[in-house]
Amino acid sequence: MPAQAGLAEMYVEGRGVAQDAAEAVRWYRQAAEQGHVDTQLELGGMYFSGKGVAQDTREALWWYRQAAEQGAAEATAWVRRMAEQGSTEAQHGLGVMYAEGRGVTQDEAEGARWLRLAAEQGDATAQLALGIMYGRGRGVTQDEAEALRWYRLVADQGGTGTMLGIRRIAEQGNAEAQLVLGGMYFAGTGVAEDDGEALRWYRQAAEQGTAEATAWVRRMAEQGNVAAQVNLGVMYEGGRGVTEDKAEAMAWYRRAVQ
Repeated sequence: MPAQAGLAEMYVEGRGVAQDAAEAVRWYRQAAEQGHVDTQLELGGMYFSGKGVAQDTREALWWYRQAAEQGAAEATAWVRRMAEQGSTEAQHGLGVMYAEGRGVTQDEAEGARWLRLAAEQGDATAQLALGIMYGRGRGVTQDEAEALRWYRLVADQGGTGTMLGIRRIAEQGNAEAQLVLGGMYFAGTGVAEDDGEALRWYRQAAEQGTAEATAWVRRMAEQGNVAAQVNLGVMYEGGRGVTEDKAEAMAWYRRAVQ
């Protein structure tokens, strides 16, 4: 046991010193930061109960999880208890622990279950993790549509980290992913704003008959984007995602060269 942990216990119990919970917390923290499992568990309990420190369930969870990932069964039980009481942070933490086998026997299905609970409460990090699991078929049946749904929720919150997953699905020809990716580039959500990239992905989705994507290409064209005007002309000329209309195509080509 680190000397700091022994000193903390003396302050908790008032052995040889005046009982002082705040001082105990100070010494527990020093030992916990060195990776001592028992003191991480004790420090989590102090934060959970508000003993010697302002009550802070998030901080309590952080220390419980540190101990749990080192195999402390009691700490894992506390993380589970908090997750069962609806804490999104605990649900996310427990999901990661099971998915990656941190302090518990790896069980990707159990990991996905806990991540879903957090994701359904709007936790963007859990949504991203769940999207990755669906994209790779880890703990769940591989389902790119479901992966994309979770990625899109993250993107709608302005979250980052979804780009690679969405791009991978888009490059495989998924029109919905192409539409989402176009929107991310157009708005600069999680990526640098880039009208050229936005147009490229919108057109790919539009040519598969996605009406919303066609509307975005048209909107960009009507706002004077020359590349969009040319692209819309090509789409009408060849009947790509729209009804073939040579006159409409020519009208957009003319606008592009004016």
